Formats: sequence, C-alpha cells, structure tokens
Amino acid sequence: AGMWPEGVAAQGNLDPLLLKTDIDAALARAERILSAWRGKPFIFNLGHGVSQHTPVAHVERLSAFLRAYHG
Repeated sequence: AGMWPEGVAAQGNLDPLLLKTDIDAALARAERILSAWRGKPFIFNLGHGVSQHTPVAHVERLSAFLRAYHG
C-alpha cells in the first residue's frame, strides 16, 4: 500500500492477448484495474497496444466499458 504522490499519475495496462482472446475476462480485468486505482490519477492502456487480429468488436466493447465506467 502506501501513499501515492500528489499530482503523479500512474499508467496501467491490460494484457492485449486477453483483449484478443476473451473479451469477458478482459472486461473483468479492466474493472479490477480501474477499481484498484479509484480516486487516483490513472491512465488506462493496453500493455503493448492492440494485437494484430484482435476482433474490432472486442476493442469497441472495451472502449464503451471504459467510457461508461464510474466505479
């Protein structure tokens, strides 16, 4: 635990392979990431960007989830 420095943002990531292969698990992991950083400056991203052949529908669902998330 410990204190997070004032004014410092963290950048966390979601495994792009998870997004590619299992959208339900990816959304559950995204929720856990966002929940863990609730109330702190945080930038959500994918670990290495969107992998080739990731279904567009998976990216759309993750994007919609992130936009709608209110924790």
